[in-house]
Amino acid sequence: FAIEVARHAASQKMAEFLASYDVPAADVSPVVTTAKPVLVPVAFRRDRFDTISAASVLRGERLEIVRGRPVLVGFGPAEISDRVNTPVTGELPAPGVEVHAHILDSILNGRQVLEIPIWASTALLLLTSVFVVMGFRQWHGWAALALLALAAVGVYAFGLLVLLLG
Repeated sequence: FAIEVARHAASQKMAEFLASYDVPAADVSPVVTTAKPVLVPVAFRRDRFDTISAASVLRGERLEIVRGRPVLVGFGPAEISDRVNTPVTGELPAPGVEVHAHILDSILNGRQVLEIPIWASTALLLLTSVFVVMGFRQWHGWAALALLALAAVGVYAFGLLVLLLG
């Protein structure tokens, strides 16, 4: 959905976004189209999107915030909308339209979530494993479990720091 909105709002940016994930911007096979899932990490924003209620639109109020911008329409109450559990939105579960807004925003602004290289993942796994093995060789019982918990908190804190700085 967000890709189709981006196709109309900024087709060049949409094509660049798809190309960065090795997905063709147009169907290149004239005979058979094969669907395959492509998992694209979404570059979620940390701030909120501008929203306007349907009542405000019907009264003609606050329309300046949508002028010249793509508009996605969604429903707020949980009883009539699609809700998605995601850890990085402001509300749990998040409205499906908000997830589409994050995808559209990342396409239009050229933001991507970059994966760390396999060598860095391997090095981090190796260092963590060496730390845990050496800890269990030196310490026993509750002290070893406390060390393991400390290592888990450290790895989590490192991941959170990378997420916040990225």
